[in-house]
Amino acid sequence: MFIMDSTSPPDSGPPRHVHHAEDETFVILPGRCRIWSDGEERIASAGETVFIPRGKEHSFKVTGEAPCRQLVILTPAASRGSSPTWPRASSPYRRTWPPSRNPPSGTTSPSPARR
Repeated sequence: MFIMDSTSPPDSGPPRHVHHAEDETFVILPGRCRIWSDGEERIASAGETVFIPRGKEHSFKVTGEAPCRQLVILTPAASRGSSPTWPRASSPYRRTWPPSRNPPSGTTSPSPARR
């Protein structure tokens, strides 16, 4: 199991991506996120948990004016010698919603960690 305590700024979030070998769970602490998974959206607020099964395309975007703190849990943990790939906070995807399958011109999409 891999657990990361993450705080994302308002209006930020990663591009659509897939974890091929891990399930991902978000435990929302303070804040709110719009979570997109397999074509469906929902808002998750403090105290809520969202489960994304491996193999499902997904993304999230922080909503409101406050940052969102979440525990991000990947199970199982990345295999020895590898780790999940996380987009940078300065990513050009910050203001894109719904998330696009194609990165903006001149950029590349992070590749998911594959085992």
